[in-house]
Amino acid sequence: QLGNGREENSIQSDFIIIENNVKDFDVGDKFFTDTFFICILNDETIRGAGYNVFQQLGTRHDDILAESHLTDSQYVDNIATLNDFNDIKNIKQISCGRHYVLFLTEDGKVWCAGRNQSGQLGLRKTEDGQILYPSDVPVNIQEITDFKNLGITIKSIYAYNSMSFFIADDDTVWAVGYNNGILDRKSTRLNSSHQ
Repeated sequence: QLGNGREENSIQSDFIIIENNVKDFDVGDKFFTDTFFICILNDETIRGAGYNVFQQLGTRHDDILAESHLTDSQYVDNIATLNDFNDIKNIKQISCGRHYVLFLTEDGKVWCAGRNQSGQLGLRKTEDGQILYPSDVPVNIQEITDFKNLGITIKSIYAYNSMSFFIADDDTVWAVGYNNGILDRKSTRLNSSHQ
């Protein structure tokens, strides 16, 4: 899961460089066994490796080590360019949760991909009626349009486990996803145009 194609642990005296020219980086499933990571390079290339059952790393990859390509679409052995995300431009921040990833662009748009079983992507249905929540069907990269529809610009994102948090430019915090009691039930909810 370090992206070097090896399964051995890397100990303190064996540090490895996994990528150069990194603008932002995050690790998904930090406390679980389904670890993956994703990074954005200064040239806007998005790279990653690791667990990919819910396609949070997309479905099209260019593996940089030709001798070891994808074992299957569920796991990216070596650090790969994640081509599904090429259309997202000017990425400011990435944040990874359990089986999903969020992208924030400089203009405040939020994009997402991966698992949506608790609604952590902020999506309920696609425009053509496909149910996205609750569902374990992987969500291909999509923009979360609810913020734009509400006239809200997001300035920061945070994905944790199956919850997503969004800080708006008016300093309000918005949340979606698994609610085990930490989210106030009286909070304003995102009213998806796709509900």
